[in-house]
Amino acid sequence: MSAPAPTWDDALAALPAAWLQGRRWFQAKSASIAAVRCLDVLELTPYAAPPSGATALVVAAVVLADGAADRYLLPLALEPPGAPPAEEAFHVAAGWRVREGLGVPAVHTALLRLMEARKEVSGRTGAFRGESFPVRALRQSRTLAQTSTNSLVLVKGDEVLKYFRRLQPGESIE
Repeated sequence: MSAPAPTWDDALAALPAAWLQGRRWFQAKSASIAAVRCLDVLELTPYAAPPSGATALVVAAVVLADGAADRYLLPLALEPPGAPPAEEAFHVAAGWRVREGLGVPAVHTALLRLMEARKEVSGRTGAFRGESFPVRALRQSRTLAQTSTNSLVLVKGDEVLKYFRRLQPGESIE
């Protein structure tokens, strides 16, 4: 029997600062990161279980050395010991690895299900609310080439999920 899954706090702590700074959507590329804290988690695994491991949307505070902080949305996947290796997966504990979840179809299926059901799910400190959207189980999805500060995933020939990465107060014009 494998070791129990690490917490999302542990998974977030395993992401190297250099990985965050290398992301297209990360704003403070040249600043020194002082801390990364987990603010909230939407556990996605119950809504579309991945083949193994767990998935979640994590809202993280990235605190810079000068004290400034930004909030980011991180779709993450935890992979159990023995899972096939993935690109840019980072060791968490007892053979578990964490990686960006955009390449995991279960992440998008879960979000689409929550949106279609208009379901509100409690996180640690807040709530995530889905808005209506036609839903189908996804077997394929792919990240699109990106030039913006958000992430786009093609889930069907003409359907796109847009992940806002840097979270700012207020309603987005997008």
